[in-house]
Amino acid sequence: VLNKYNLSAESNPLQLHAHADELSTMLPDWKARKDVKESLSERAQYCAKTKDVWDIWLHALDLAVPKNNTDEAIVTASSCVSQFRKELAEAESQLEQRLPNPPKTPKHFSLKEGLRRI
Repeated sequence: VLNKYNLSAESNPLQLHAHADELSTMLPDWKARKDVKESLSERAQYCAKTKDVWDIWLHALDLAVPKNNTDEAIVTASSCVSQFRKELAEAESQLEQRLPNPPKTPKHFSLKEGLRRI
């Protein structure tokens, strides 16, 4: 719709008002997607803080069950689980960086170095 009517973020209110009906039909879908994305990130941050395996499993299970058995719902559910795993990994790495004493692993210690030494 934005490209169709040559609208952008810099469009003035009069231009946006002229196409308000079509823009308002897009808004609930956008709001729902934004809420789902924020919910996934909040769940991931909570699970990263608690580090409870059962919490992670329950949240992933809740996301994995599709609302109905249509192909679209199944793909959406699997996408949500994938996004949750990605957000969880990011939240864990951010949490580790903010720790006052992060776990210390010597830089020289790695599987590659260990195999080279053997």
